[in-house]
Amino acid sequence: MAQEQGKEQPRSGRETDARFFLANERTFLSWVRTSVAVIAVGFVVSKFTLFLDEVAAVTNIHLPHPGRESVYLGAVLTALGGVLILLATVRFLRNREALMHDNFRPAVTLDVLLSLSMILAALILTVYLVRSV
Repeated sequence: MAQEQGKEQPRSGRETDARFFLANERTFLSWVRTSVAVIAVGFVVSKFTLFLDEVAAVTNIHLPHPGRESVYLGAVLTALGGVLILLATVRFLRNREALMHDNFRPAVTLDVLLSLSMILAALILTVYLVRSV
């Protein structure tokens, strides 16, 4: 089979292509960005009560006070973001090691964990918002 000019064939064995390592790093950084976003949302949710208090003080309008639920939900989201960063780091290092030994097997554990966590958070926020009306 003739090789086209200017195109390299993927290498096998111990000479793993650097593109795989760079893709692994990009994926890791994406997980870190996602984790930071989850932490930021958790912070905003936990401080929502403070925001309502400030609006009520400035406008002299009594707003329904959401209670401590927003603080707890925000703390859970913030902790989830921290756990996601930890799991992303473990995943990055395992994938790197597997790529170095030409033994890579894709895993979906972190993807499923994030999806289920966000579905649960959305359900809790929905119930919280409906109940506070």
